[in-house]
Amino acid sequence: MELTIKALKDASQAADKLVDAFAKLGSHLVEGMKEGVGFYDAYKERDVLDRLNDLSVTLTFLTARQRANFIPVIKLYIKQPTLENWNTIKSNIEKTIEICTRVLDNIEQTRRAIATKEFFAKLVDLILERDKTLKDLLGMPRPESKAAIEELRAHLTHYIALLKQLDATNRALKKFLDHQAPDVAKAPKRGSASH
Repeated sequence: MELTIKALKDASQAADKLVDAFAKLGSHLVEGMKEGVGFYDAYKERDVLDRLNDLSVTLTFLTARQRANFIPVIKLYIKQPTLENWNTIKSNIEKTIEICTRVLDNIEQTRRAIATKEFFAKLVDLILERDKTLKDLLGMPRPESKAAIEELRAHLTHYIALLKQLDATNRALKKFLDHQAPDVAKAPKRGSASH
């Protein structure tokens, strides 16, 4: 199998796995709100909620940027597979890796506050896997054959599904944060004296 096609297939599989993981995260957030249970051991701690808010902002930025900048460039390359268009894709991949690193750092910082949710470690692993596949895409030869272009088109479909799931998960996260806001407002700030 051509190296380019293999890298694209791997990237598509990684995107599909992340779709499932983010779907689980979103459903756990919704479940936690409905049942009134604390999804986070220390969910009232402001720093945890601040990090989750940062995660939400970063996810919003990531999905908006990908839709505005990355997806159109891939579509253009599929129509016009030039070196210039490929270099633009690679530049976008590098920026995506930077944003994904911020997402991963944010998730990693919040990880200790997660209560008994084993999928969370899997989510981190999947983001790392996705990061690796993005780096593999950077290093692969430019897709030029008809089969490689078709695999890029297929990957785009998987990637769009990932962005849709990120949006859904982010909506659940925002709803969770909004639901927690009244409780946090009542909680004393760290280091403050309570009477």
